[in-house]
Amino acid sequence: MALIDEITEKSKNIQADSYSISLGEIISMYKEGDLDIHPEFQRFYRWSDYQKTRLIESFLLNIPVPPIFVSQREDGVWDVVDGLQRLSTIFQFVGIYKDENNNTLPPLVLKGTKMLPSLEGKKYKDVNDEANSFTDVEQRYLKRAKISLNILLKNSDASSKYELFQRLNTGGSTLTDQEVRNCLMVMTNRDKFNIIQNLSNDEHFKGTLRINGKMYSERYDMELVTRFICLRQDSIENVRNASDFGEYLNERILSLFENDQIDWVEEERIFRRTFEQLDNELSDDVFCKYYRDLDRFKGGLSIGAFEIIAIGLGRHGGDMPANFDLLQHIKDLWGKVDDNEVSWRGNSAAGRLSRTLPLADTFYEN
Repeated sequence: MALIDEITEKSKNIQADSYSISLGEIISMYKEGDLDIHPEFQRFYRWSDYQKTRLIESFLLNIPVPPIFVSQREDGVWDVVDGLQRLSTIFQFVGIYKDENNNTLPPLVLKGTKMLPSLEGKKYKDVNDEANSFTDVEQRYLKRAKISLNILLKNSDASSKYELFQRLNTGGSTLTDQEVRNCLMVMTNRDKFNIIQNLSNDEHFKGTLRINGKMYSERYDMELVTRFICLRQDSIENVRNASDFGEYLNERILSLFENDQIDWVEEERIFRRTFEQLDNELSDDVFCKYYRDLDRFKGGLSIGAFEIIAIGLGRHGGDMPANFDLLQHIKDLWGKVDDNEVSWRGNSAAGRLSRTLPLADTFYEN
């Protein structure tokens, strides 16, 4: 197919509109439930009160603010694709922002800025502190400020929303790949996202992980759960053909979320059973490199070992064979790696998996 034909075909799948909207209008939409800003995403964004103040300052001074992107759902509600932090700042300042548990957060108290030092300690409206509240004139001034809105219309292809979100929230974004993936999962199916999140909190799973606090804060633990779920039943050929493993994980997990034939109760059982056995056997040594000369495990989690040992057990239904000597099999595995009989070093994720998944399929054979 020629490039122009591809452009013509794909552009049919995306229909959009754009216009400016006042903050007063967008506040009313939020109050009435016509705007879903996905408060679950809030944990992935890290704005300080000063950054939030700078946004309010921009509206007051007519400084241009990046546009908000929304997707129109079948029920007419606008799904926020990009702009959560900007919108939640506005709603928190006026005292109406609710978290994922539907609790209203304390109103934002502004900081003084270089251009508007008198913002220090200001609130939108506090009947018990009128001296530090915006006047009626200041409130109207803020509510009449406008922000540009880009709308992905409901007759656009369903995948366009995820594509747009991913493009807007990677690269220069503060979000990690897994945090973006988590957002995509929430947008696709909150209930199934909660399954992944609950599995990441499994005590046996956490007991096998030797990862640092930064990796936890960036949700590497949830990426490992996602890898396990995605790779447990997929073919080696599908993984080998993935040009970008991050894209593979995104597409694979979303396809599993949309597949009504997946038995999620069974997936949970296999996951929990897998890590219960591994934790009971070797705790957080299980995915670490074994040093023959020291006869000990050292270092952090090896993703190659995780793929062979954990995903391998998952691909066998979560149960080790009777009388299986896990410790000896792991020692033998690292011996082969050291002797270069098998190695996944220096490979991309897809290249590494083309080596580790075949080992995963045979690792639990006596």
